[in-house]
Amino acid sequence: MLTQPAKKIIQEHASIDPWFPVQFSLNVFSGCEYNCHYCRANWRENKKIIYKKNIVELLKREILNLKIKPYTLIGVGGGINETFSFNENKNQKSLEVIECLLSYKLQPIIVTKNVLPLMEFKQKLLKYEKSILPIIVYSHSFLPRSYGEFLEKKVPEIDFNLLNEIKQAGFPLGILFAPIIPTINDQFNEMENCLKNFTAMKVDFFLLNYLDFSGLLHLKTKFNEELFADKKNFIASLSQSKQQYQAYLHPSALSIYKKLIQAQLSLKIPHRLFHQKMNFRDELIAVFYYLYFYKKILNEEASFFYRAAWSIGKTPRDKWELKLKQKKLTNIKGVGRKIAKMTYDMAFKGDFSYLEETIMRVMEGLGPSKNGPTWT
Repeated sequence: MLTQPAKKIIQEHASIDPWFPVQFSLNVFSGCEYNCHYCRANWRENKKIIYKKNIVELLKREILNLKIKPYTLIGVGGGINETFSFNENKNQKSLEVIECLLSYKLQPIIVTKNVLPLMEFKQKLLKYEKSILPIIVYSHSFLPRSYGEFLEKKVPEIDFNLLNEIKQAGFPLGILFAPIIPTINDQFNEMENCLKNFTAMKVDFFLLNYLDFSGLLHLKTKFNEELFADKKNFIASLSQSKQQYQAYLHPSALSIYKKLIQAQLSLKIPHRLFHQKMNFRDELIAVFYYLYFYKKILNEEASFFYRAAWSIGKTPRDKWELKLKQKKLTNIKGVGRKIAKMTYDMAFKGDFSYLEETIMRVMEGLGPSKNGPTWT
């Protein structure tokens, strides 16, 4: 592992991601020690892990300079950057960053493949107020053992007792099923018993993330001929074009969502976990992306929610705030009267009932309809 000084640590996002509703995020490390064959971190010429040695001092300075308000959500890790190093119990580098955020009353949302360090430092974290305890997003692929030993041999096996301890200690806990690889782990065979455990421990949400098209192309070069013999031709056919891959993904995702709904697991990070933990504009964008997603499952018209979220995200913050204050949101392209009315109800009345009712309809089994969703 290399140690280098960092020039900047906190990234402020111009718009909210449809899956992870955070305005700010950071990485303690650049890179990841797991070296999974399907991951972009394993494609780079320079695979060395870099720790930003001045990270805590820089973090304190940027929190003040950016005027980040208490109780704001801060994303930690994710993508090609793992949150905890293999030696976290000795060097405590990530713990220092997490405790720094908590000391400013900021709530980390941590993405990791390894939850063991959280339990080792549980008592240190539990001394902070409950409303800012880190939200844990446990990332796991649920690959059949033979594939897991080849594709991600350094990744720890899932420990349900450990996850349950985290949940029972009071940490919000979600599962990120990632990456989902066609014909290998998207049939959900490894997940049936897991869902019973997750339902029993009352995890807060369950997210899906499919291997993207570039990852599919890369994975072909890593095939073990014996292991992938019966999958190779099919995956090769999917990788001929993005359109073919997308055509496969939509029904595949829907079949998994059906099972998650039956298990009564939330398909998104619940609104209660990020409500009033970012500025209203960004919370609104997340809400509209959520409505787009759930309406698609119900096979109802949803495109205007996506357009609104995208348009608001592209509108400068000062202009947006002025239009909201003047109640002239329809002057923004992509924001119609229905969207404007919903926005005013959420902004001035705190009324998010339309989102809550839509989610309830999905979870009660009212969707998808017989015709199925029209994913785009």
